[in-house]
Amino acid sequence: MTSADGSVTGSATDWHRSLLHNTLDGICIFDERKQVVEVNHRFAAMLGYTPAEMVGMHPWDWDTQFDEVALDARFPPLPEHGYTLESRHRRKDGSLYGAEVTLRHARIGERDVVISVTRDISARKRAETELQEARLLRDTIQDALPGVAYALDSTGHFRFWSPSFEQATGRTAEELARCNAVDLFEGADRALITERILETFTRGHSDAEAVLVAKDGRRATYYFTGRRILLGGQPVLVGAGVDIGARKQAEEHLRVLNEELESRVHRNTAELQNSYAKLRDTEFAMDSVGIGIHWVDCTDARFLHVNRFSATLLGYTPEELLQRTVPDIDPNFPLPAFRAITERIQAQGFLKFETQQRRRDGSLVPVEMTVYHQPATDSAPARMISFMVDITERKRAEQALQEAKAAAEAANVAKSSFLANMSHEIRTPLNAILGLNHLVQAGPLLPEQAERLRKMQVASRHLLSIINDILDLSKIEAGRMELDADNFHLSAVIDNVASIIRESARGKGLQLQVDSDHVPLWLRGDVTRLRQSLLNLAGNAVKFTEHGGITIRARLLATEGEILTVRFEVQDTGIGLTEEQQGRLFRNFQQADNSTARQYGGTGLGLALTRRLVEMMGGEVGVRSALEMARARPFDLILMDMQMPVMDGIEATQAIRRLPAYAHTPILALTANAFAEDRRACLAAGMTDVLTKPIEPALLYQALARWLPAQPAPAAPSASGLAPLDALRRIPGVDVDQGLRYINGRADRYLRILGRFAESHGDDVPRLEALLARGDRVAAERLMHSLKGAAGTLGLTALADCAARLDVLLKDAQALVQPHPDVGALCRELAAHWARLHGTLQQLGEAAADAA
Repeated sequence: MTSADGSVTGSATDWHRSLLHNTLDGICIFDERKQVVEVNHRFAAMLGYTPAEMVGMHPWDWDTQFDEVALDARFPPLPEHGYTLESRHRRKDGSLYGAEVTLRHARIGERDVVISVTRDISARKRAETELQEARLLRDTIQDALPGVAYALDSTGHFRFWSPSFEQATGRTAEELARCNAVDLFEGADRALITERILETFTRGHSDAEAVLVAKDGRRATYYFTGRRILLGGQPVLVGAGVDIGARKQAEEHLRVLNEELESRVHRNTAELQNSYAKLRDTEFAMDSVGIGIHWVDCTDARFLHVNRFSATLLGYTPEELLQRTVPDIDPNFPLPAFRAITERIQAQGFLKFETQQRRRDGSLVPVEMTVYHQPATDSAPARMISFMVDITERKRAEQALQEAKAAAEAANVAKSSFLANMSHEIRTPLNAILGLNHLVQAGPLLPEQAERLRKMQVASRHLLSIINDILDLSKIEAGRMELDADNFHLSAVIDNVASIIRESARGKGLQLQVDSDHVPLWLRGDVTRLRQSLLNLAGNAVKFTEHGGITIRARLLATEGEILTVRFEVQDTGIGLTEEQQGRLFRNFQQADNSTARQYGGTGLGLALTRRLVEMMGGEVGVRSALEMARARPFDLILMDMQMPVMDGIEATQAIRRLPAYAHTPILALTANAFAEDRRACLAAGMTDVLTKPIEPALLYQALARWLPAQPAPAAPSASGLAPLDALRRIPGVDVDQGLRYINGRADRYLRILGRFAESHGDDVPRLEALLARGDRVAAERLMHSLKGAAGTLGLTALADCAARLDVLLKDAQALVQPHPDVGALCRELAAHWARLHGTLQQLGEAAADAA
């Protein structure tokens, strides 16, 4: 507004806003919650926002170096003069730029605020980088010069020199600064250098060879060059020198060598004649043992030399064969093929292969060729030297062997076909026996009759299962087994097998567990054969396990597009196997114990059939047993049962102690023998302690606490003085008490597991974003499913809830085609939860390190 006398007036607020929005610097005002309350147009333009868009934002929304936790840790109350730092800001479009930020505390009205003044220093940073690169380039070129570099004024005094010049002259920088160039030479060289310096300043360039004399008397011949340039308006000689002493010595050495060479030529001529005579003797030996020799031109495949055997084998004389080429005698190598294999031999040095060569009468003879490449010399072009052997007899033997193999395979197929037919023939009356047995059991029977019929039924079904295994094995060997590929639910295999063996396992007092959480529920393959294979393994586990339990497990090993590699396992606490037993476990009609007095029955067909079925489905089958677990991975403590059937506890302990990694691992014996001599035997075998059955839980826990390795101490209190658990409780969405319940209230263990969780899942957010970017929704869903379970167990409720919602959205079939609009928002929410948790864990770690 304008006053009555014409002067310009206005409120202080208008002046402040005018200054705020017209300055060239970016200005932003934050309240006590670090929210933007006002921003000028310059700063909003720097970030690509409008001022209205930025109101309510926080510094960490654009500053890449500070999140909320880091900002609180780095900036307590600001000093009166403010604080200036350099950082990097992210624009709205995601691009980055360098920024210089000055922060200052202020009070506006009744409010305490922080004012930041920001300058875009991208251009300055680029200029500094370019200047540093230019200096680096200059210094690198200077250091890379093979000799010395220098600059002289018109009086011959040094203006500049390279570090290598100080080494060459043996003088310090102070000495060179006071030195004239001609002082580094003596005699005629001193006069020559004086003349060439003058010539450079008059003509513009010159060069010279002279001996440079170092301070300690060392002498070296250098080749010097000089060019005149203007520096600050004054002429300056810029030059370089290269030590040519080695070249001079080489020239002298070459002169001596030339003299020696002439004398050697005379000697070598005589030696060559002698070598030729020896070559003829060698060819005679080759002819005698039936080895052909060819020298062949690499370009046109002409024979340059042949021995007598190579010509006689094909029905020619050596002179006649020299008139032909390789394509004339070898139908497998027309000229293009010859040139191709020549290039291959040149690259490898030599090549060994089989081919056929045509005799004069047109018949073919099989030969084995070993061909070497001999590079060109001054006196001869490059050539191939080949050694040829007639392999007619070997080929006849191989043919006979193939025919015998085919006959054996035909016999095996006939045998399999016979077994299949016999299995059908036996199964028909056996089905009748089972049917009649069922009908008889339906009528009135005496108890002893019912028991006999039941035993008959059990024996008949056992015989039927054997016949079925023989039939399946015969079909496989005869090539008549066909696999079906259909989509099936994982529970159709895992849960079905578990339900079949559950009663027999329960009858033996065994615990049965199923673990398949990390494998997709829908798979594709032959569900019948997969179930049959897994049932064979599970049935064996029940048969050979007396105490403990059985676990049926599925693990996802790899994913390549739509192809999944899944590992199915059956783990038991049974009798174990020796290495020799493991080696023959999956063979036809083989058992771990083949003796007639064996404890466990069976034909040995079940596991052999499993192996064949698994191999037909493109998989592999194997077994791991008593010491393999110890070799596979380290254990903190081993509980050793003394009564094991294959290798007792004493033998197993002695074997484990021989493993390098288990020399000092605690091994606790579990035994029903309470005598002192039994305890002494255990300790003498290398065991650490002995527990007597039946074991009381309290005594077991005491022993574990005594012998398990000491665990790391819990994290030190946070920087704010709160205990670690209290600091975690302050994070929204973290239920510490729930996590403590999972590990029986052990705070130190909870913090340790939480640290491992952060290491294992810390990159889940960028992995999720990468999977979504390339459209792999299935893998993204599996990732969130895993995060949901792990986070929920530890009481990280916000993370678990966010991951669960993403899991549900990504499971939706439509998500495979069109992403749900909430996915992006949930990803950002997940990232925010992670940032808060990670910042607190990092603070706790730093505090623990400081305390240590």
